[in-house]
Amino acid sequence: MLRSHRSVFVLTTLLAGLGSIGLATAGNHQTLSSSTPGLTLQDAVNKALSADPRLAASGFNVQARAGSAKQSKAFPNPEMVLEVENFEGSGNFRGLNQAEVTGTLEQRIELGGKRRHRIAAALSGTDIAVADQVSMRKQVTARTTGDFLNLLGAEARLRIAQDRVTQINRLLPALRRKAGAGAASDVDLARGQVTLEFAVIDREREATNLQAAKSRLVSNWSGRPGEAARIVGKLKQPAIPNTSLEALANELPSHPVVARWSAVKKQKQADFELEMAQRVPDLTLGAGARQIRETDDTAFLFSLSLPIPVWDRNRGAIEEARHLLARADAEQRAAEQDLFRQLNDAYRFMTTSCGEARRLQSRIIASAGQTVSELEKGYEQGRFGILDLLDASSTLADAKRRQVDSLVRCHASAADIEYLTGINPLQSNLQEVQP
Repeated sequence: MLRSHRSVFVLTTLLAGLGSIGLATAGNHQTLSSSTPGLTLQDAVNKALSADPRLAASGFNVQARAGSAKQSKAFPNPEMVLEVENFEGSGNFRGLNQAEVTGTLEQRIELGGKRRHRIAAALSGTDIAVADQVSMRKQVTARTTGDFLNLLGAEARLRIAQDRVTQINRLLPALRRKAGAGAASDVDLARGQVTLEFAVIDREREATNLQAAKSRLVSNWSGRPGEAARIVGKLKQPAIPNTSLEALANELPSHPVVARWSAVKKQKQADFELEMAQRVPDLTLGAGARQIRETDDTAFLFSLSLPIPVWDRNRGAIEEARHLLARADAEQRAAEQDLFRQLNDAYRFMTTSCGEARRLQSRIIASAGQTVSELEKGYEQGRFGILDLLDASSTLADAKRRQVDSLVRCHASAADIEYLTGINPLQSNLQEVQP
């Protein structure tokens, strides 16, 4: 299901393709002055990446792991040993009269490749830290993208609710005139006024949801809602995705989660080999000089020390390292399966939501809009009742809201796929729509 691991430690590629998530970088959905700076998706992502403290912490972790890797290359320090013999005894050995002084310089020599395996484990630790940092950047990018899309959807839903209120307000004067002339019942007038109240409630709810969406977006960088007062972008109508699930699955090995577990496996392999090497005792060499008091001569000496592995052959540590390596392999396979499951869910969710948005646009919204127009004309001519018109306009508003929700889910799922694979399957299959 997943092919072999490819390196993903390239931080500069994380934001590639952000403009292709289904947003047009032109258009203003607010009534603010055109001179007011607009917040683009790229702006929002950059702010979130710059302000996220976890990214700063991950950067320090990378530096710490780099320091650990540097330390792993160090050789053991030599030791200076000074021995004084035959002093502070009795008789001729009282004081320092017969004292003999021996000075030795000793150096431990690591055998069995311990240093090589220690370095490999430390370098893998650095790779793990880098992969964690890359993964976190991608998570922040995906989260901010989803919040930006939700804000676009909230703006669109508020416009729909406002249009609904405007339409009903436009109908009520004619309804009052008809009721006053006896051409419409007071019940129809009351229903029209109740419908207006419901529409106003919907508009107020959508306005509240819009403020909540702004607050959620700017919370990615601890900002103020005013920073999202004007956002630049439009939801776009997708056609059929141009990348298959199989092709996307082939990109999963480039995800930093896979890279992380590959680095973990390398680290555990190095740990296992290091524990195997610990069975080989280290050699300690020494060289020095001794002053011989009786003849007042000086002699050189050489020493060699080698532990005998009788009681401790490191078997327990080797067994532990072997099982930890096996666990890392199983956890890597579990992570790969989880990524594929996420991709499969996101792809199915995307195709369903995108298909729903297309059907709403092509089969329902256009037809419902034409029906409302005809009913408005017929109502003015007395051929249709107010309830027919209000029901038709309610159906149109509901269809538009559903289309907005479908578009948000469609593009949010595509952003999730881009987080998983680095590919947005909708990037060349988009058409601008104004719900």
